[in-house]
Amino acid sequence: TTITMSSSNSHTAPSKEEENYITKLRNIGLHPKETPHHTTLPRASILIPIFARNNNIPYILLTQRPQTLSSHPGDVCFPGGRQDPMDNQNDITTA
Repeated sequence: TTITMSSSNSHTAPSKEEENYITKLRNIGLHPKETPHHTTLPRASILIPIFARNNNIPYILLTQRPQTLSSHPGDVCFPGGRQDPMDNQNDITTA
């Protein structure tokens, strides 16, 4: 699904299409951390940073994995990754 977000003043109410898209995002059906869907996989989190620049045009920030990594070198991805012990089982810290 592709949606064009309005680039008007931030005080403008969202369009019906934008409201429907936001509702779909809220109803994805995320599972609580206590009942992970894939219990055999290590925990991981990503951040999807969306920001506005140049006349409120929305952008998504991506990163590129270093070429020196053994898995998926050079891939473009969202920031984040596998949870480390120092993250204290906090998904936000992990991202």
